Amino acid sequence: MTTYDFLVSVSPPHSTIGKAIRALHPIIFSGESVRAILAGTKTQTRRTVSSGNSLVDGRGSPSLFVNLRLDETAVVDRGPSPVGNPGPYLKAQRDEDDDVFVHRLSTKWQVGDHLWVKETWAEADGRYSSVPICYRADDEKPRGVFRWRSPLFMPREWSRITLEITEVRVQRVQDITEEDAEAEGYSATRSHGHPAGDDCLSAHEVYQDAWDRINGARDRAFLWKFNPWVWTLSFRVGQVLREHQRA
Repeated sequence: MTTYDFLVSVSPPHSTIGKAIRALHPIIFSGESVRAILAGTKTQTRRTVSSGNSLVDGRGSPSLFVNLRLDETAVVDRGPSPVGNPGPYLKAQRDEDDDVFVHRLSTKWQVGDHLWVKETWAEADGRYSSVPICYRADDEKPRGVFRWRSPLFMPREWSRITLEITEVRVQRVQDITEEDAEAEGYSATRSHGHPAGDDCLSAHEVYQDAWDRINGARDRAFLWKFNPWVWTLSFRVGQVLREHQRA
């Protein structure tokens, strides 16, 4: 039995799995995060507010993000909007003298939407494996795999995890609480890796280090010290496919 068999076809109370859903989106997770999801310890993710995951005044275009002031002047509006859209929203002004409007940013992700997880993968060598696909989160060096492929190129048919969004928030990344950090899959630990004790890092501090390691390497503007705005998604596991279901 695989480590994730116990999660197969999970349908919690009030789940929309098997029912009509609002939308289906791809989302990339690191191997560390995939393992936490499969272990049941990760139920939140934070993504920096960007043109790739947001709408400005109901429209999606990178040009609309030019000169938007995504700093301490931006304000959270929990919604709904004047026309009844649920929100939440981030209200921001443009850094231009002639722009007196407050722009409303919303995320493309909504409660009830499903997320299909993209992760590092590889086609397996049939001489050594009974299944066609291997996942790096399960095994760094499986026999017969010569080249790992980026999550960017994972086709929908090989995604094994489907998540259901249960809550959407918008906040500054430094607003994360200890409880939220634990929901991100982190726990208090000694700085040298031993279990938590009197002298240890909190889950919040461990998450801070992980945030900079993952997001700061991608764009220095996203470093923890700059306190970027993020969309915070809470989710439940909707489905995890067994290996034989992908064969």
